Amino acid sequence: MNGQQTDGEERLGHLFSSEHASLEQSMEKLKQLVYQSRIMSAQTVEEFRLTIAQLVDSLQEHHRREEELLFVALTESLGYTAQPVQMMMEEHRQLVSQLSKLREETVCCQCAGRETTRLREVTTTLYRLLHDHFHKEEKLLFPMAEHVLDQAKKAAIMEAVKETGRGV
Repeated sequence: MNGQQTDGEERLGHLFSSEHASLEQSMEKLKQLVYQSRIMSAQTVEEFRLTIAQLVDSLQEHHRREEELLFVALTESLGYTAQPVQMMMEEHRQLVSQLSKLREETVCCQCAGRETTRLREVTTTLYRLLHDHFHKEEKLLFPMAEHVLDQAKKAAIMEAVKETGRGV
């Protein structure tokens, strides 16, 4: 179904995976902030909140591009919504829900000096969910797209991703 890729062509999966790397860096920063000490300073709490806000915005934009461009193209090409696409969409909802929990925990973090145990738990859960989700997309969904979508469709998706702000 797809044409042969030449050495100079960028792969669709690589484009989305590069966004994953950027999002994982933000997640790693959150993890470092919450684990640097048992009690967070006011400055650390503020940095944590800012990092969460940036991660939420970037992740939602990334999900939007995947769902509106890649998932739609896969569904159109296959003629049905494949189980991996359904699974990724559900995981997108779970990730947003977990980020909301993390934001709620930082609202409770109004004063510096609060114990970070609960914040660590929620951050660690989000980190694992995000990492596992990206792994599934990179090992299952993106290769499926490379195989199923024709070259013109892949090129159109890549151009649209680049136009909407690649490099989350």
